[in-house]
Amino acid sequence: NEVFPKYEDIIPEPMEANNFPGIQFSRIKGDDNLVRVLRIRKNLLTVNYFEYFSWQTTLQESLKYLKCVLSFLDLENYPVSQVSLRYVDQYSFFGNIEETSAELLFNEDTPYLNTKCFESGALWHCHSGWIDNSVDSNPILNQLNIGSAITENIPTVTVDHNAVCLFQDPIRTFSSFFDTSDRRKDMIELVLDNLHLQNSNILKSLLRLEMLKRIGMQK
Repeated sequence: NEVFPKYEDIIPEPMEANNFPGIQFSRIKGDDNLVRVLRIRKNLLTVNYFEYFSWQTTLQESLKYLKCVLSFLDLENYPVSQVSLRYVDQYSFFGNIEETSAELLFNEDTPYLNTKCFESGALWHCHSGWIDNSVDSNPILNQLNIGSAITENIPTVTVDHNAVCLFQDPIRTFSSFFDTSDRRKDMIELVLDNLHLQNSNILKSLLRLEMLKRIGMQK
C-alpha cells in the first residue's frame, strides 16, 4: 500500500457572490479539458492553471497575462492592495481504508499539523493561518487548509495553501510592477517568487522525504 501524489488545481472563487459583470478567457485541450483560465471579476484578477510543469514556466506565462491586463487598468483610482499565489495539491491513498494514516504522507514533527491528525485515519482536517513578516517590507498572510476525506472510496488528502502579499502602500502605477531599472527582476516577479518560496518551504516541512523525492522537490 502506497501513497501516490496527484495534482489538481481548483479555481479560487471570490469570498462572496456578486452580480457585477466580468470576463473570462479559457484555454481548452482537444479532449475538452481546461488548461488555464484568466478571469476578471469585480475587483479580482485570477490566472488558474490546470496543468503544472514547473514554477518558472508558470511564472513567465503569468507575468505576460498580468502585464497585458494591468496595462489597461486605472490603477491610480483602483490600486492593487494584494497579490496572492495559491496551490491546491491532492494525494490519494490506494489500499485498505482502515490502513490510511497521515504519517504515510506527512512528517509527524511538522508544525503545520495537529498531532490528532495522525490518530484519525482517513477523516480529519487542520486549518490554520498566520502572518509572516520575515520576507520583505510587505507582510505575507498564509492560509493553510489541510484535510483528508474519502472520495469515490479512495482516501484523499488535500493541501490548500494561499499566500497573500499585503502591500502596505497600494500599488497605483503600472511601472511600479514592471520596472527593472534598479534590479534584475520586476517587482511583481520578486513578489511572486517570495510567495512561491513560502509554499515550497511549507511543503518541505509537511511531506516525508520519500514523498518530496517522488514529486521532484528533493534530490
